[in-house]
Formats: sequence, structure tokens, C-alpha cells
Amino acid sequence: MPTEDEDFPTGRDSHWRLLPHWVKAVTVLIGLPAWLVCVAGMLRGDFGSSYLMTAFAVFGCVALLQIVCTLRAALRMEY
Repeated sequence: MPTEDEDFPTGRDSHWRLLPHWVKAVTVLIGLPAWLVCVAGMLRGDFGSSYLMTAFAVFGCVALLQIVCTLRAALRMEY
């Protein structure tokens, strides 16, 4: 008999499950490195530098892409 945890996935699991495979690939291959560049730039104190702003913009675009795909799946009731 399944436990309650198996019946109701966590928010992160269900969010990741809703995304198409190509969005997952974009997140891992582009979004994660952009986030790492953002963190490294902030730790170095390079606020306002062009590479940090570019990495932040790329990370923001990937986040918006995830939000759009999640909302589309939720509106279609694909969860």
C-alpha cells in the first residue's frame, strides 16, 4: 500500500515533472552555469560588471521560461 508521501509528490518534484524535456535541458545546461557565474561574481564583489549582468539576465530568462511552461501545464491541468 503506498504511503502518503508517494501519493503526494513534493512541490519541487511536481514542478520538475511538468516541464518539457527541452526546458529541463535548458535549465541544466544554461541556467545552472549562469547561476554559478552570478554567485561567483557576487562573492568576488563584481556588482555591475557586464558579465554578471549578462549571467543574471540569462538566469532570469531561464526562470521565466520555467514559469511559462509550468503555468501552461497548470492551465491545461497536466499535473
